Amino acid sequence: MPPTTQLDAFAARYPFALDDYQREACTSVEAGSGVLVAAPTGAGKTVVGEFAVHLALHRGRKCFYTTPIKALSNQKFRDLVAAYGADQIGLLTGVVPEAVVEELWAVVEADPAAEVTVDLVARTVTAGEVTSGFEVDDYVRWRLIEGLDDIGITLRHEADITAFEAGRPAFKPTTLANARS
Repeated sequence: MPPTTQLDAFAARYPFALDDYQREACTSVEAGSGVLVAAPTGAGKTVVGEFAVHLALHRGRKCFYTTPIKALSNQKFRDLVAAYGADQIGLLTGVVPEAVVEELWAVVEADPAAEVTVDLVARTVTAGEVTSGFEVDDYVRWRLIEGLDDIGITLRHEADITAFEAGRPAFKPTTLANARS
């Protein structure tokens, strides 16, 4: 029987059945609610975050997946690229002091419905009354704000590329406009 919800389609990718708490949290995410999953290390709480990524991509949206340490973000980046392709997944690292992370976490623990906002333009992260700046590479920031990937950056120079190609000798290789494979 084919999957009837995005949760069913997502769960079918795993060689194990989702635990009740995972299914409940994912169902809440699919219904549009935010969730906070607290469980011991190794209990499988990242499945819920992975489902949020799956759902966002299926709905044509973007999302941020955060991890507390760089090693985890690198591993999760690899996993998500393997699942969805390099053209769908990016990695943005920002540096926030550990003391601020603890303050932000305390806000979320005190109120699981608290909104956490990452403002890339202002380079701030806010939860409740806690606001902190974070470091992010200027070029990466500019590309994200402008919504530019490598192709988008190249297309900003389309007129120059077309002019260059028009002046190339006919015996040399050329690009084809609107070529589709």
